[in-house]
Amino acid sequence: MQSQQQFTELMTRPTITEMVARYEQMRGEIRTQLTRDLGVTQWAEQPGSSNYTGCAREFPDVNVQDVQKQHPATWYSPTPISPENWEKAKGTVSSVARRYGFDKTALVIDSANNLQFDLNDKYRSELSFGSAKNTILALTTGCHLTAAAKQRGEPSPAQ
Repeated sequence: MQSQQQFTELMTRPTITEMVARYEQMRGEIRTQLTRDLGVTQWAEQPGSSNYTGCAREFPDVNVQDVQKQHPATWYSPTPISPENWEKAKGTVSSVARRYGFDKTALVIDSANNLQFDLNDKYRSELSFGSAKNTILALTTGCHLTAAAKQRGEPSPAQ
């Protein structure tokens, strides 16, 4: 794909700001349900866990200032989920995440000492839910244009 084709594909997607807001709403709903249904409490953002990256692998011809992936802060709780409640927890996460487009299972680890469940959406975003000593809820978005790039509506010159 050339720069214009890649940019055109990205124009069909929401901006990175819109997606992060939507995903944060989803993660809030998941945390609320896990607290209500399984007693997972004391959720907090893990300090220093948020970052962003470019999308050179997926969209190599789009200016790096125009497109990005974000990894918002990981949420964690000191309340672990027991192996006996793991299926219920996965069901809770799946049911909320499905409403936000996370309908592809990417990874399942059902080991007593390491429980992990990852889902993807059509933009290659990944929602990662796991429990061992703590319970975590992490997210990496797919590639999305910045609001400025989408408003401009055309590729900017390569750097």
